[in-house]
Amino acid sequence: MRLLAEEGNLELKKAILMKMLDSQPPTDEQTLSQIWRIIDDNQLDLNDDAMKKIDGFIANIANDRSRSGLSKKWDGKIYQIASKGNSGEYIRNKLLDSLKKDRDFDPKTVVSLVRQGLYNDLIEIFPSLDGEKKILLVSSLPSKETEKVPQGAFDIAWMALGDPGQSVSAKGLTYLSHNYPDELDFLRKTWKIGGAIADQKEKKRFFDFLWSHSYSKIGSMTIAEACEAAMESPTENYVERVIDRLEQDSDQRLANFSALLEAFSKSESEQNRFWVMREMKEVSYLQFAFRKPEELELFKKIFSTGLEDKSPAVRAAALESSLSLQRLDFPDEEMAEKIISSDLPRERQKEIKKNYGFWICRNWDNLTRDRDKRDEALSKIIRILNSTEDEELAKFASSRLDHPAPEENKYISELAKIAEKNPYRECRLEAMTHLSALDFSKDSAVTSVFLKNLGDKDAEIRWRAFMSIAHKCQKYNAEFREKNLGALKAAAGKEKNEKTKADMENMLRHSLDAFEKKN
Repeated sequence: MRLLAEEGNLELKKAILMKMLDSQPPTDEQTLSQIWRIIDDNQLDLNDDAMKKIDGFIANIANDRSRSGLSKKWDGKIYQIASKGNSGEYIRNKLLDSLKKDRDFDPKTVVSLVRQGLYNDLIEIFPSLDGEKKILLVSSLPSKETEKVPQGAFDIAWMALGDPGQSVSAKGLTYLSHNYPDELDFLRKTWKIGGAIADQKEKKRFFDFLWSHSYSKIGSMTIAEACEAAMESPTENYVERVIDRLEQDSDQRLANFSALLEAFSKSESEQNRFWVMREMKEVSYLQFAFRKPEELELFKKIFSTGLEDKSPAVRAAALESSLSLQRLDFPDEEMAEKIISSDLPRERQKEIKKNYGFWICRNWDNLTRDRDKRDEALSKIIRILNSTEDEELAKFASSRLDHPAPEENKYISELAKIAEKNPYRECRLEAMTHLSALDFSKDSAVTSVFLKNLGDKDAEIRWRAFMSIAHKCQKYNAEFREKNLGALKAAAGKEKNEKTKADMENMLRHSLDAFEKKN
């Protein structure tokens, strides 16, 4: 046997080997070793029948240690044969059986099966494999960097992506994100898989992981595909990425956003239409001072489409984003107010009303110094100030007001109402500051407001009113002084705040001294 193993003719070796395999296995280690040397001859051609006989021969070896040792050697030999491209029925079944068993297996098993292209067999047994084997299988799939990936490899990767095991799913997603040829189809399929996850925490984890592996795909799509993705995405980050891409190419801005408008107009997804309108306010081009007329008209058309949407939420988002155009003639105020008062959740309604109020004050502010637009500008700002329930907005609006001219009776009257009745302290103080510039001796109505404020519940309001009238007493004639001095003394006498009281009494003395020196 030793000489046969070392120097024998291949045909003779095979003939003797077949005889040995048909007989009872020897018990001595040396004979078994020589038989193995014949089996392990790389030049020996073993067909399926021969391999099956070797299997049976090894299984009948009585000594456990010998049987186990030879079995491991035979498994290694099978992997070696398979790696050379042998895809016979025995090899295929042997490798698949080895992969399915729970016992330890050689990773070469998977590699061999993949190299032989046995994807249908692998797909069939995939659900029965444990997580480690599934991960190894996906790791063994071919890469587009080295060869054309067959459909069977993608089918296995999609099965892995839909697997309940996080590690398996992540492996499948990673493989597909790198190798799948159609970016939009990849996103659509993964979005569908993610959307079917019932647990919200797990769903968020899935979509976060997907985003980290797919955000760059938006840049590889055509503009039309990117716009479709924006209108189908289950999360807002893809919409943001698409709009950012549309803006990047300034030479194609008109064509890019025209494609978005077309996709938006066809979309049945209220959520995606809402996201698109909300993300449009981030388009930096809207803030440019010099915008091409045709592009400006396109953006107005996009916003108009949103403003006329059947969904109140989409209309509200379109209104907020359209303010970025910073045009007093767009959107129409009547439409804006109608949208604000529409069927929106109360908190959302308050939010958009506040934002719109800020926009009115900010954009009409400069026109308060324009002779032809001053009255209209001040009127709009005061309307916001008087109608808002938001203290921050009220303060902002009051800070946009201006000192009145003596002949601006209507504006003075509005300031007087604010100084007397506005619920916010800072707004009343602001109005009092503007009114203080007027000649009190010629406007009894303004003086009356300050006299009333001497009894206000707020110490700062009382002190501001007192100080303004006291200064006027120093400045004006005896008639004004005599008419108002008593009110000042009474206010000082009633004042309960010690510091304010001391300041009032001190100012009274200075006012009297100044008046006596003047006269």
